[in-house]
Amino acid sequence: MIETSAPLDVPADAGASIEVEVYDFGRPATLSREHARLLELAFETFSRQWASQLSAKIGVRTHVSVELVTMQTYDEYADSLPATTTMVVCALPESDERVILQFPLSAAISWIVQMVGGKPVAQPEERPFSPIEQALVRALMTDAADNLTNSLGGLLPALSIAGIQYSSQFAQVAAASDVVIVVRFSMRLGDRIIPASVMLPASVVLEGLTSQNPERTDAATPGRCAGRSRPRRSRSRCGSPRARCCRRRSSA
Repeated sequence: MIETSAPLDVPADAGASIEVEVYDFGRPATLSREHARLLELAFETFSRQWASQLSAKIGVRTHVSVELVTMQTYDEYADSLPATTTMVVCALPESDERVILQFPLSAAISWIVQMVGGKPVAQPEERPFSPIEQALVRALMTDAADNLTNSLGGLLPALSIAGIQYSSQFAQVAAASDVVIVVRFSMRLGDRIIPASVMLPASVVLEGLTSQNPERTDAATPGRCAGRSRPRRSRSRCGSPRARCCRRRSSA
């Protein structure tokens, strides 16, 4: 039982129900500062590589910047996406976990048109890809997935494209309560700015971060070597080591 000195505020309506949100300490809702910084650096590398890849493939000068790195539930992430979008689902080997590369469907259609030498319209129709278009997008995203794996430096194994989804509300990629890491990007392609995102399974990434940066249990005291201590020598009243003082007395 926990007692407090401050009186508890009792609502006037004693019959009103109070909604209490249960916090699971085993599944933290935020990233530590150190982990967030490591991921930001990794995704800054990925954004530069992704921009270079898109510039070379679609023939339009591209700039990609990281806007936000956060941790939330999959349900929160799915609700934040447009109802119709491009969700490239990537599979991890020997795992049910999934990674998502997400960007607007209209942007993907414009990329396809430019890849084949055409000129995109201002407002392309948002529709599912044809088989040929899907093959082009898969090839484009295979390179992006490779860049993602390399940028994260061993936090993820090699990814493979498992499929493409168009509805954020009906894509069953993870359980609603699963904790995921979400990275938001701002993409500038010519004069057009579009949002994009990457979703990673938090359990896999945090396990990799912990194994790469284990906590030091034998932290050394400043100025001393960890695990070693110098034996103290007993001293006599005169301030000299006791053994030396005794030898002098005996010789006298």
